[in-house]
Amino acid sequence: MLIMTGHRKQVQSNVRAQNELHGKQVQSHVRAQNKLHKKQVQSNVRAQNELQGKQVQSRVRAQNKLHRKQVYSYVRAQNKLGNEKLLFHGTNRACLLGESSNSVLLCNLKECYLCSILRASFDVKKCGKGLLDHTISVI
Repeated sequence: MLIMTGHRKQVQSNVRAQNELHGKQVQSHVRAQNKLHKKQVQSNVRAQNELQGKQVQSRVRAQNKLHRKQVYSYVRAQNKLGNEKLLFHGTNRACLLGESSNSVLLCNLKECYLCSILRASFDVKKCGKGLLDHTISVI
């Protein structure tokens, strides 16, 4: 009986050690899986944000083009004479301002130049010449 008790304690000790080792291996595996999953989710979110940004930019460009045509038509219809110029400035937008009647608040994203311009006004001195700056002379 004494030998069985000693053997039983040794078996129980071995079982505890194996369970502890297995538990640590499982925890390590779960941590690695979670880390990999987190990277995949972050990558998917970045890809979705990039795609959404491109879609928004495309929609904004189309809306701006239509707006320019409407303004130009209006000014020509008024038959204004003189040296008047209409200036348009295109800028980047990183939020969904104006996409719906519910999105009317300015964002605080530093890469959203539209909200920055609306919040702090527009400084013509900081405006660069480029593809997005257009002038239309009224004849």
